[in-house]
Order: sequence, then C-alpha cells, then structure tokens
Amino acid sequence: MGYNVSILVNTTYQILRELMNMRIRRGRWDSAETARQFGEKLRQLIPCSAVAIRIVDPLRSSGTIVAVTGDSYAASFVRQTVSLENMSRKVRVGDPDDFQAGEAGTKYLESFLYVPLADGRKLRGSLEFIGIHAVSEVTKELANLAGQIIEEKISKLNLSSEIEGIALTYRRKNQELSVLREVSNKILGSNSVETILFTVLTAITSGYGLGFNRALALLVDKEMDNLVGAFGIGANRSEVERIWKEQSERYSKLEEQFNLSRPIGARSEFDSLVRGVEVPLVYSNSILARVVHEKRTFNIRDASDLWGFDRAFVERIETKSFAVVPILSQNEVIGALVVDNIFTRKPIFDSELDFLETIANHCGLAIHGAQAVEELNAAMDQLEDTTEKLVDAERLAAIGEISAGVAHEIRNPLTAISGFSRRLAKRLKGDETGLRYTRIIEKEIARLENLAHEVLGLAASRKNVFQERDLLHLVRQWRDTNEQMLLTRKIRVRIESPVVMAKVDQLLIGQAITNILTNAAYSMSDGGTISCRGFQDPEEVVLEITDTGCGMNKETVENALKPFFTTKREGTGLGLSLAKKAVRAHGGVLRFSSVENVGTSVQIRIPKK
Repeated sequence: MGYNVSILVNTTYQILRELMNMRIRRGRWDSAETARQFGEKLRQLIPCSAVAIRIVDPLRSSGTIVAVTGDSYAASFVRQTVSLENMSRKVRVGDPDDFQAGEAGTKYLESFLYVPLADGRKLRGSLEFIGIHAVSEVTKELANLAGQIIEEKISKLNLSSEIEGIALTYRRKNQELSVLREVSNKILGSNSVETILFTVLTAITSGYGLGFNRALALLVDKEMDNLVGAFGIGANRSEVERIWKEQSERYSKLEEQFNLSRPIGARSEFDSLVRGVEVPLVYSNSILARVVHEKRTFNIRDASDLWGFDRAFVERIETKSFAVVPILSQNEVIGALVVDNIFTRKPIFDSELDFLETIANHCGLAIHGAQAVEELNAAMDQLEDTTEKLVDAERLAAIGEISAGVAHEIRNPLTAISGFSRRLAKRLKGDETGLRYTRIIEKEIARLENLAHEVLGLAASRKNVFQERDLLHLVRQWRDTNEQMLLTRKIRVRIESPVVMAKVDQLLIGQAITNILTNAAYSMSDGGTISCRGFQDPEEVVLEITDTGCGMNKETVENALKPFFTTKREGTGLGLSLAKKAVRAHGGVLRFSSVENVGTSVQIRIPKK
C-alpha cells in the first residue's frame, strides 16, 4: 500500500513539474495543440472526462471558454459563459445550474469541479474538471495546486504581453516621430504646394512610413466652393506587386523616396482620377463636405452605403472602404487627406488615424505658408507690372506732350522748306548736282514729316471701339498693300492659320500689326519669310509673327520697346513702342524673342475678357 502511495506521489509530483515547465506561446489559448497538452496533463493529474480553461472577458464581465480537451460529449454540457461571481468562488463542486444539459448531463458527469484562477487580488479565469468520478479533499488540493500553476503562467503571460505591448507601442511611436521629423524637415519652408503634397502622400503610402496602399489630397477651392482633387499616389491593381517590389529593392529609408523627381505611383492613372474629383461643399450631407464643415475625421468601413457625390467619388477611385482626415491651417480646413488599403484589405484603425491627423496638420501649415508665398509672389509680379505700366505711361505722356509741341513747331517750317525745295528744283533744270541736292533735301523733309506724324500719333488720344475682328485679315491687308515692296525685297508672307478672332480696336491693333510686319520686312535685306499664325487658349488670343531676318543681340532686345530706339539709319524708333501701347490698350502684352542672324518672333497676346 505504501509502495502504491509512493508511486502516486511521485507521479503527481512529476505531472506538476511538467505542468510548471510547459509554456503558453504568445497567449494562443485557442490553439488546439496548447489545449491538448495542458488538458492531457491536467487529466493525468485528476482523472476526469474533460478539462476546460475559462478566461475573464472584461468587456462582457464574464468568463468565456478558451480551451477544452477530453470527451467532447462531456465538454458540451458546460455553459460557454459564466458570471464573474460564480467564477470567483473558492474551489467547489459544481451545481446542476452550471450545466446546460439538465438532469441527463448531471447524471452523466457525476461531479463538476470549479477552480478559480486568481492571485488574491485579481480574478483571471477558472479551471474546470468535468466528470470527476470521486471528489475528495486531496482532489480539491491537487486541483487548487494545478490552478495556481496555470494562474501563474497566465499572470506571466499577461505581464509578457503587457511588456510586449509597451515595446510595440514604443517602436510605433518612435517610427511615427521619425516619419514626422523627416516629413517636417522636407515640407516646412517649401514654396511648392505640389512638393508638399508629394512628400506627405509618399510618407503615408511608403512601407517606411504609414504603409497605406493609396493616398490622395483634396484642396478647398474657395472661389468655386468646391473640394477638388490635387494629388494622388497609388498604383493600379496590375502594377502594385511590381511597384512595391521596386520600392523595397531601390530604397532603404523614407528620405530616399522624398528625393525622387517623380514619385513611384504618382502621375499614374490613379493620380489622373484624383485630379478630376470635384465635390461641392454646399451639399453638407456629403461625408467629404462634412470633413470640411465639421473639422472631423471619418473612418468609412463600408463604402457601399454611401450615395450622391460620395458614391460618385467611391466609384471613381474604386474603393470599398477608406478614411478621410481634414487638413487644418489656423483652425480652418483647407483640404482633406484620403487613405485606403484597397489591395491588402487591412482594416484602418483609429490609432493610425490619430497619427494621420498629426501629419495632416503639418501639411496644412506647410501649404498655408506655400500659398502665402505664392500670393506674395503674384502680388509682387502684379506690382512690378503695374509699376512698369505706370512708368511707361508717365514717360509716354511726358514724351507725348513735349513731342506734340515740337512736332507742331517742326511741321510749319518743313512745309515752307519743302515748297522752296520744289521751286528751287524747277530753276536748276540741267544742273544735275543741284538737282541731286534738292532730292536729298526732299527725302529728308519726308522723313522728318513722317517722324512728326508718328510723334503726334504717340501723343494722340481717342475713344477705342472694340469689335470682333480677324487678326490674320489685317495681316493680309498689309501684305496686299505692300506687295511691290515685298517682291522687290524677295520676301514671302506665309499665313499658317485660317482665322484668329479677337475683340479689338481695329485702328489700334492694325497699326501694331503694321509696325511689327514692317520691322520684320526691313530686317531681311536678302529676302526671307514672314510666318504668321494665330492660336488661342481659354484665357487669351495670340497672334505670332516670325521672321528670318537679321535678329537682334541681347542689348538690342532689352531696348527694342523703348521710344526712339532704332538700329535703322532711316528709322524713327517708335514702331514697337506704338505697337506696345496699342496692345496694352487691349489689356494685352507684347512679347518677343530674337536670335542674332536667325530671326525674331513677336507675339501679340490679347485676353478674351
């Protein structure tokens, strides 16, 4: 008998040691192998039909079965959940109410033993022996001892999980801070909105950043009261594996991807889709509009329920779920960032959105700064243009006043000189030398009269009459009028467009075209071609006149539009000045470029409005 007791004690001790040495790997109580190993050892310790391990579920305030081993028929009688009150009782034989098979189950199981798993302060679960043939005080002590061993393992497991969770949180926070630092260094101080968006969206989609599959930016258009697509980074379904592989092979850190001149996945079909997005902000029921109005984040786990503009947006980018966060600047929403995991199907967690909001706030500050710089530059350009126009206007006004007086004073003596020159020519018939001198006098008088006429034209003011006119028709008129001169100089006028209509004052713009064409013709002493073409865009109408003449050097180009500047011996230097004045009277600009010994190109650009 003593021998049998000794064997029993040794066997029990060995089983308890084996239980103590067994490990629960990373909390996988639902693992069939883990349940089988612990259950078999526990059943060796206390013979029974089945063993169940129950863990406290704090959300439900109850205990839930996580592992069962042994007779499945016996295990099926155990309730799946038990109240914390019942679980916290000391080691005891179960009541019939603990079973869910009624009297039949009770008779089959014979005895049911509860063992609370607690360290005296906190209940962690319970160990349950089902169908024990005989329950004694020794059985209860062994069950209690086994419970203490398992409770200690759960306690260590929980502690390990907590430490691992803290470490994981630390690593995640460290990565977030690293991403935030790199993004901030790249975007703060940048003057380009597109560069800022590229950097932010790259950080959001990179595996070294937030790791979302796709990301896009929408910006508020205050004038149109719309939310419009500005930038998108994301691959097509057929390209995603190749692109992700290329990223992992080519780049070892996020900063390297920031230095790309053109991002992988950008300027793609997805980017084009994004740039076509327009969501009116007046429709406040739209999720995208509510992001702006309510300054809040939305995590849409099922996009199939959306309708209206949101539905159109979802169908356009072909997403099933997405999250959208506002881009804030000085407590004002200037846009939104949208992310999804269309390829991996990974859910978007709220913790990820917390950091995404931080990124969006940095993005907002950078965009606000870049837009302020853009507005300042535009204002400076406008100020410079206005100043230039004002200086030109004052210069021309002063020149006009002085020149008009001088021109009037010159014209009367010129008339007298011209008359006397003709009378003198009649008296010098037969005197070739004298006649040659009088012809020179008449030629110079004609040049001075032409100069006086142009000076008076520069000073003259009249009410402009704007009507729709074909600018190329005015070119044809000049060509026909100067046909003989063009033939003599061997110049061909080529008109490359059929019609280019613009709302102009025909007299003013006609004079500008005449002056430009005349300059072009006189720049070609050995023949050449004058090419004229017209085109337009949504903002303006353009007439371009190009010649194959002598061209101009840099100094001549800089002074060409100044009054009285000329390189021709017989020129007045007012042709381009008058053309510039005429074009500006239409709210347009005169632009030209020239290459010496190659030719000159002049553009008359007239706004449509």
